[in-house]
Amino acid sequence: MRWNRAAAVLFGYSPEEALGRNLDMVIPEHLRAAHWRGFEAAMTSGHTRLHGRATLTRAINKTGDKLYVEMTFAMVNNQQGEVVGSVAIARDVTARVEHERSVARHGGET
Repeated sequence: MRWNRAAAVLFGYSPEEALGRNLDMVIPEHLRAAHWRGFEAAMTSGHTRLHGRATLTRAINKTGDKLYVEMTFAMVNNQQGEVVGSVAIARDVTARVEHERSVARHGGET
């Protein structure tokens, strides 16, 4: 696993804290089983269900705060085309989602 500066800022874990740990640290408990089923299916089939399109999901940070993130997943293949890993990019969209929900609740009044 690699953990860059953006992941550290988003999730609150330094690379030293994150490396070697299970990703369950950022996946809400109620989503973990579905996440790992999807991960295993992608690793087995060699492609993701969303084919590189971003999906909105929930995440948690080090302090336990719940986030909305847009996740993009891709498979990493070796020169022979075999799946050797995956990469995920997360973008914090919490403020946008909360604003959209507020607008929807209040009929466009903010």
